[in-house]
Amino acid sequence: MSTNWQTKKLGEVCDIFNGNSINAKIKKEKYYGLKIGNSFIATKDVGFNNGINYENGVKIPKDEIKFKISKKNSVLICAEGGSAGRKIGFTENDVCFGNKLFSINSEKQDNKFIYYFCFTDYFQKEFRKSLTGIIGGVSLKKFKNIQIPLPPLPKQQRIVKILDEVFADVAKAKENAERNLQNAKGLFESYLRSIFVNLGKNWDEKKLSEVCEKITDGTHQTPKYFDNGFIFLSSRNVRSGRIDWNKIKYIDKKQHLEMHKRVVPKINDILLAKNGTTGVAAMVDKDVDFDIYVSLALLRAKEMIEPNFLLYFVNSPVAKKQFDKRLKGSGVPNLHLEEIREVVIPFPKSIKEQKSIVAKLDVLSVETKKLEAIYKQKLTDLEELKKSVLKKAFAGELVQEKNTVPVAQMVAPSPFIRNQVHAAIIDQVTKNSGSTTEVAVAKYDHLLQEIFGLNLGYQFQTQQFGPFDAQIKRLIYSGLGPNKWFTKRSGMIVFGNNINTLLLRQSNLYRAAQSAMKELTKLGITKLDADKVELLSTICHSIKETKSIVSDKVREFMSQWPADGNRTKADKFSSEQTQKCLDFIVKNNWHLKLL
Repeated sequence: MSTNWQTKKLGEVCDIFNGNSINAKIKKEKYYGLKIGNSFIATKDVGFNNGINYENGVKIPKDEIKFKISKKNSVLICAEGGSAGRKIGFTENDVCFGNKLFSINSEKQDNKFIYYFCFTDYFQKEFRKSLTGIIGGVSLKKFKNIQIPLPPLPKQQRIVKILDEVFADVAKAKENAERNLQNAKGLFESYLRSIFVNLGKNWDEKKLSEVCEKITDGTHQTPKYFDNGFIFLSSRNVRSGRIDWNKIKYIDKKQHLEMHKRVVPKINDILLAKNGTTGVAAMVDKDVDFDIYVSLALLRAKEMIEPNFLLYFVNSPVAKKQFDKRLKGSGVPNLHLEEIREVVIPFPKSIKEQKSIVAKLDVLSVETKKLEAIYKQKLTDLEELKKSVLKKAFAGELVQEKNTVPVAQMVAPSPFIRNQVHAAIIDQVTKNSGSTTEVAVAKYDHLLQEIFGLNLGYQFQTQQFGPFDAQIKRLIYSGLGPNKWFTKRSGMIVFGNNINTLLLRQSNLYRAAQSAMKELTKLGITKLDADKVELLSTICHSIKETKSIVSDKVREFMSQWPADGNRTKADKFSSEQTQKCLDFIVKNNWHLKLL
């Protein structure tokens, strides 16, 4: 921490107090539906995303002085219950508020600085240490004793400005990642639904009772558990498509033998959760002795149905819709066995066709899970980024890194420096006997900017030559012209007589480009011909635009992209080439930079 920073208790620099409690009946009769007054903010109105719901329908007339007011630009933090310390908001106007919230406001400090402090690991740790009671709450006295590092006010304001920008960028990135995560899940769900809605020729429809030789459930008696013995599974062990064998319970041999009189699960059986989380199924993938609880239904397919096909159906939106219609009971919904037996499954009569559908679904499922993992990791990384920036901010070490600024906002390097980058490209590719046509060089520019993060300042467009900017062509021609930095030989651009004048003073960007090109050399990319470099750049650009590494989605984008003549990129490059290129990109984790 810098020497001009001070450490103070929150209570020494802030006015901190909790709000008012309102009887639910009185709230409804007297304050609900008013058009004028201060919004009354309860714990539920402060979101985990730090937003505050001012339009909850409850307002307090301004002449009712018994209600405490949290001023505009104050911090509201939940002080009691499961969301204590986790729900934090910053008020946009004066509000009344509940007694489980603390209002924090300072006349001499920047309140937004205090708001950001509440997200730091240090504050959260101190807050948790102060929690007491069964419900879990922090007293006003203990809260006021939490210490905060305080720089001079101008420094606070500068830090807040940076944090505002960082948090806004992170929020936008999280929103995109969450949307992409849902889109990835939705893509598979949509395809799965289409399989069981758009039926092909020679398909049949039967009840599950007609295609399964057994539909039953586990024991209806709550067993006695032991530290070891025979595995006992319930609905909590079943996830969509798989069984969680880690968090299992055990029963003794006596109970096991009794339960086996009812049902003996075996490999390839389908286990369907029928209590609580309904319509979620997994296949028994281990040849192991175990028993099941009543919350699980067991479905065993007849020979007319491929077990994996049955599993995909049971987990499909088409099956879930039928399950939902048949839910029984109030409170925790459940499926009765007789209702499960009545569910109708459409299926190809040919086992071969069923297996073909399963194979396609398996491939799409794997790709979808890859995407989900990418977006989940991105969300985790964004949270870590926030923590890292906050830690620097309150240690007095916060600086705005140049590479955190989006490429579009960076100052583009001069034409001279850009041509130094072209020199680094041409030098390495020429050494490895690769292609150095204008188009190929443009593709390398694209890879250096999009994969390696070099600030070349290009806004790539999907034009005839792919991610290709007219500036690049003009830049290369300027080097070929009077400057004579480059020359053409057999259609390839190579060093010209005046190359030394271009490289007399080497820029940092030139050295970074040299380093990146050596990385491409290790991967064999600098040996590629023009078409293969074009394919790689095209797929990278398609991934960035579609936010997907699913081959079908990438090729759909390519099919709308002119290549040459009347051909599109999808015509020029085959499905096999596309998939191989996608596999190469994923293997080297480039997709993480593009998605």
